[in-house]
Amino acid sequence: MTSGGHARSGPAKDPNALRRSRDNFTLRQLPRTPYAGPVPAFPLPAAVIRADVTEDKRRWKEFDGPATDARRAREAELWAWAWTLPQAHVWAQDEWRLLDIAMWVRLQAVCEDVGAPAGDRNSLHRFACKIGMGPDGLKENGWSIAADMTADKRAEVPPTAAAVSAKDRLRAVQ
Repeated sequence: MTSGGHARSGPAKDPNALRRSRDNFTLRQLPRTPYAGPVPAFPLPAAVIRADVTEDKRRWKEFDGPATDARRAREAELWAWAWTLPQAHVWAQDEWRLLDIAMWVRLQAVCEDVGAPAGDRNSLHRFACKIGMGPDGLKENGWSIAADMTADKRAEVPPTAAAVSAKDRLRAVQ
């Protein structure tokens, strides 16, 4: 068994390291374009929010309809947004990732609340890495997002007359 014994032990592989050329290690290039394929249905059951109620020194939880509707709407919004990301090109091929993506969406909605527990925030980070969100998650999955070559071309500025050096402007006089 390798040192550490789990997937995240030690530093992630560096695709630019000299050894990587011997290992034939390359990152899978994900297209920079948004995913435009079909979006699967959200696989988790609908969240139910219960609010604390106190009366005569007794406490219990009751169904909170407006909070439940708001949470469901936010999860639907996050789910739709997630499926526009470049990572969705891979998610669509790997159906086994759907529950992890859905759990990330649910935890993201939970963690947007100011009073979200620290454990939920930690789990959110773990799910984000697992599904390839952010630089760490991309690297952990062996993915990279392709560079935008057209943006680089648009950024190039053609030389103007003012940019031509004085030496280039000199001409021999007959």
